[in-house]
Amino acid sequence: MCVVILGVFCVCQSCSIQDYYSYTSCVSFCEKYGNDDFSIFEDVYMYYRGCNDEEYYLYVLVMPTSNGKGAILNVDYKDSIDYKIELSDTCVFDTTKVLALINKFRTYRLIELNTNDDGNLSLDFIDHGGSLIRFKDEAEKDKVLLRSPKLIRISDLWYYRD
Repeated sequence: MCVVILGVFCVCQSCSIQDYYSYTSCVSFCEKYGNDDFSIFEDVYMYYRGCNDEEYYLYVLVMPTSNGKGAILNVDYKDSIDYKIELSDTCVFDTTKVLALINKFRTYRLIELNTNDDGNLSLDFIDHGGSLIRFKDEAEKDKVLLRSPKLIRISDLWYYRD
């Protein structure tokens, strides 16, 4: 607990209330979900676009398909029964996986999720505007921190990005 308080003090010495709220919300996220298995999101990009007039939640989802190509899906979603999926081109995808991805994404209250080619996970949140990066491993963390030393460690491989 002292480490978290000291971290908040160091991070927010000269930052705004919004930065402080974003940081502490990211810390809370890591405490609650930091040990979750995010492997379902491997090679996936998701973005929440808002709601339409019919009260569907609108998502853009880019994911690999069985033929190795990436599919761009626009998903209008109310629940696991009431949804519409539009494709950018003809391809085969797993509807069950798409719905599982959206439901997991919604659990975390994200606006954007991305996994890069190096296996790192990047999360941006709806509620507080904060961003987190979870590195694939220590080697990847060390490589990125050489280029971006302003990232703030929260726990293990989780880092806050303002």
